[in-house]
Formats: sequence, C-alpha cells, structure tokens
Amino acid sequence: MPNARSRQEQIRDDARDLERLGYSQQLFREMGGFSNFAVSFSIISILTGAVLLYGYGLKFAGPLVNSVGWPLVSLMTLMVALSRSRSPQASTSRPRSTSSARSLG
Repeated sequence: MPNARSRQEQIRDDARDLERLGYSQQLFREMGGFSNFAVSFSIISILTGAVLLYGYGLKFAGPLVNSVGWPLVSLMTLMVALSRSRSPQASTSRPRSTSSARSLG
C-alpha cells in the first residue's frame, strides 16, 4: 500500500485533528485481552442458551416463531460480530465535515 501509515502516526494525526477542533483524545483505541474475552464469552453464552431454548420455542410458540426468529437473531448476531471486527476502513476513516464536530462543543 503506498499510503500505509503506522498506527502511531495515525493516532498522532487524529489527536492533532481533535486538538485543532477543540477536543481532547479521551477514548482508548484498543481493548485488553480480558475485556475481549469477556465480551466474546458473553456472546457465546447467549448463543448456547438460545440453542437450548429451540425445543421450548417449538413446543410453545410453534414453527413460525422459530422460522422467523432464528434468522432474525442470526442477523443481529452477525451485526454484533461485524461491529467487533477490525475493518481497515474504520481505522482510517476521517470525518466528512468539521461543521458537525464544531457544533457539538
């Protein structure tokens, strides 16, 4: 990649841009190993519980709830997985305009 920058350069540039707009860097850009494990374990536990409730839903709610509910919950779970993934576009994106950032202060 011709425009590849190191992570430290990108963090410095972002902090400088925020300072120019009148903000200070307050959020950390990484998650520790334990935090990542805790979130991932919580998601897995929810999925495990959902599998156990499949028969319960089939017995009391019928096949319609399972045939509509399972794909819907699967899509929501995929959205969580996508939000947890690291995309190159998310790490290099810049705000489109500074007017909205200035109006927040």
